Amino acid sequence: MIIGKIDDLKETYLAAEEEERLAWIKKEKKKTKKKETELALERPVIHSGLELYRSLRKKNRGKEGLDEIVKDITRADLGNTDFEKKPGYEGENSLFNVLNAYANHDPDIGYS
Repeated sequence: MIIGKIDDLKETYLAAEEEERLAWIKKEKKKTKKKETELALERPVIHSGLELYRSLRKKNRGKEGLDEIVKDITRADLGNTDFEKKPGYEGENSLFNVLNAYANHDPDIGYS
């Protein structure tokens, strides 16, 4: 039962993401005068939760966003060697990846 609900939630989210993507393409087309096909390559269709996570974790929110997440990681000290890797947008620190992806998903959480 819960698996079905998770699948429904994922489908709903992916549909909303696609709607947002199409609106972005339309807006950018007017703003930049780029072709729709060119913009579609800049923001490709997301087909799965894994693709969504990968796209969210890659978004670079600048130095201020990086600094805020690094503060939380250094405070966490969870003893996990994966979290000891240098945090950054290169994707080596697992905790940074998750926090950055979520911060990109929900900008209201407080990371700049």
